[in-house]
Order: sequence, then C-alpha cells, then structure tokens
Amino acid sequence: MTRLFVVTFLVSVLAAMLLAAQPDFEPEVRAMDQRILLFWTWYTAPICAAQVTVFLVVRWLARK
Repeated sequence: MTRLFVVTFLVSVLAAMLLAAQPDFEPEVRAMDQRILLFWTWYTAPICAAQVTVFLVVRWLARK
C-alpha cells in the first residue's frame, strides 16, 4: 500500500513538472519556499488527490 502511494506521489510530481514546462507557464519571481508551496498547492496536490481518488474508487469497485 505504501508503495502505491509513493508511486502516485511521484507520478503526480512528474505530471506537475510537465504542466510547468508548458510554454505559457510564467512563474512569478518569489522566494524559493513560496514557489515550492505554490507549486505544490496549484499542481501537485490536486493531481495527487485526483489520482488517489481514482485509485480508491477503482479498488472499491473491484472489491464489490
């Protein structure tokens, strides 16, 4: 179970980095800690939450 969450987290980070690599992505100049927090809240956290939700729904449906 832990391995699945680690893989989900890593896929989320990868997806967030790919989104940030888009040509229209223009980050604001901020301190490093602010940039990490904003990157996490804008990209990584929502993607991770969506993936975990999908995983839990699929797992729930498979056990029915």
